[in-house]
Parts: sequence; C-alpha cells; structure tokens
Amino acid sequence: MPEPDTHKMLLEGLKNGDHDAYKAVFDLYWDPLFSYALRKIKSSEDAKEIVQSLFLQLWEGRERIDDVNLDHFLKVCIRNKCVDFIRRQLLQGRYTEHCRNYTAIAAWETQNAISVNEIARQVEFGLKYLPEKSQQVFRLSRFEGYSTREIADEIQLSEKSVQYHLTKAMKVMKVCLKDFILTYLLVGTHASDFF
Repeated sequence: MPEPDTHKMLLEGLKNGDHDAYKAVFDLYWDPLFSYALRKIKSSEDAKEIVQSLFLQLWEGRERIDDVNLDHFLKVCIRNKCVDFIRRQLLQGRYTEHCRNYTAIAAWETQNAISVNEIARQVEFGLKYLPEKSQQVFRLSRFEGYSTREIADEIQLSEKSVQYHLTKAMKVMKVCLKDFILTYLLVGTHASDFF
C-alpha cells in the first residue's frame, strides 16, 4: 500500500485523467489483484479478464471516485467481480445442464416415438398373417382392452374359442416382434399391452 501522500497524489491524478497516475496505480495493484482473482477463479485467463475489466472501469469512472482508501476500494471491487463471475458461471452451468438434459430427453422421446411407430407397423404387418377372427380377437384384447368374456359376447364366440384365437395371434406376434421386444420394453410401456 502506498504512503498516504503518494496515495492521495495517485487518487487526485487518477480523478484528473493523469495517465501516469493511472499507470502507477496499475503497476502497483495489478499483481495483488490478479493473484486474488486467480485464487478465487482458478483460471488464469478469466482472472486476467476480471482484473483488466476492473482497471477499465476504474479509468472510465475515475471522475466519480471520492476520497477513498484506494487499496481497500480495489480489494472490494475485485472481490465483487469474482463473486459476480462465479455466480454467472453457476447460472450458466445450470442453463447448460438444463439444455443438456432437455436435449437428452428430447432425443430419448424421439427415439421412443420412432420405436413405438416401428412396433405398431410390425404389429399391423403380423396381423395380416392371421385369420380375420384371430385379428379381431387380438385387436379387441390388446388395443381395446376387452376381457375374454367381453370379446366372447361381442363377436358371439365361446370364451374357449376366444382364448384359442388369442393364443394363435400371440404366437404370430412374438415371431414378428422378436427384434423389437427389447426396444419395446425400454420404451417403458408394459409388455402385457401386446403379450
């Protein structure tokens, strides 16, 4: 810290736009301010930018500087700038994390939508290989959620016949969907929706 008289001269010169006084303040305080910022920020580049920003603001606002303790004033300023920097980094980190999470969720949902569409196409493909009655039983059971008794009442068959058609349909579907079973389970839908 400069002597009180030197401190007063530097402050007065700074307020009056004296470049030599500004350079003297810069030379006197750069290293301690940079060291402080580096300890807090842990990045040489960022610490350098923070100190440069502080000196730029000091020069631009020089006319508004009152009779302050320059040493204390600059220490408070660098501390505040470091706190602001860290706060911005934290907020940006949260924003980046949010974007990363959103992107991952969007990709997951897109992939799942594609998988579900592929499975639906494969189911329709498999149904074409079934007799009409078996198709009807499968659709009522798996798409409409009808019970065996409800299907029997709906299409005038015995419950035993409904079970027969459903078993037949399931065998065909398992063959048609063998490549999709794992994907389908990963989508998060219950396998019992089809099987």
